[in-house]
Amino acid sequence: MNEWGTAFHDSWGFFGEDERVTGREYTPGMADNCIFCDKPAGNREHLWAQWIHERHDFGPIRMQRGNKEEIIVPDPKITVKSVCAKCNNGWMNDLENANIPLLGSMMQDLSLRLEPDQQITVGRWVTKTAMVLDSTRPRVDGIRFYTQDECAGMRTSLVIPARTRIWLGRMPSKHLHAGGTDFLYRRKEDGKPIVHSFINSFVVGHFVAQMMTQHTLDGFDDHTIPDLESKAGDWENQLLQIWPVEREWIMWPPTVPFTNGGALGIGYLLDRFRIGDNVEKVEPLKP
Repeated sequence: MNEWGTAFHDSWGFFGEDERVTGREYTPGMADNCIFCDKPAGNREHLWAQWIHERHDFGPIRMQRGNKEEIIVPDPKITVKSVCAKCNNGWMNDLENANIPLLGSMMQDLSLRLEPDQQITVGRWVTKTAMVLDSTRPRVDGIRFYTQDECAGMRTSLVIPARTRIWLGRMPSKHLHAGGTDFLYRRKEDGKPIVHSFINSFVVGHFVAQMMTQHTLDGFDDHTIPDLESKAGDWENQLLQIWPVEREWIMWPPTVPFTNGGALGIGYLLDRFRIGDNVEKVEPLKP
């Protein structure tokens, strides 16, 4: 029986601020080519779509990459140059439009029954957003977490990557947040890296989502790799799993919300998989 050790690294994070500040417009790091089709990335895509900003002014946001100093970004309408015009104005725009009635209701705190196809639609939006955000962070050895095949699968067939789970939650107050953390499983016997997990957490208004994808080293499969364990919490009442789809329908919001602090604070969701050693970086898996 294998024993496992874990290490984690907080890659990046954005969080909405209430106070107003002034300063230059900020643009994160970009990919040279479109992450979905490998054409030149000549089109600016909003991290959060324009319709989201039209429904609420979130004000300045705080941004932090890894262990670097936190900065204030005055304009929350951050754009990235990671996609081409064809993708941005084609399938990505269609996916955004399909989600406006669903995400729009949840971000404005309206109760919503989600059928299986709607759960999948929201899950695809979360996945697309995670892939775009992945493209903004510093790469390790020139490698992003989501592979070209995974990004191409999202473009051609809206396929959510294997070994992915997605949950939804709620906050009683409106916020804007996106953040990611890398996790690495190592065998304690020899330190060999086995699983690289990437956790993304999002808050848009009252809507909360968390997504986990795991990549395994060749030669290991689902039967030999353990799930990433979380810290103790009231997750069954605070989160609803939408991927893989488990129920014929779910009713959003969950019975217990995440608050802006205290015993039920959103910080516990962001922290729930931070188990093991905090390291400077997580190396990508190599065959």
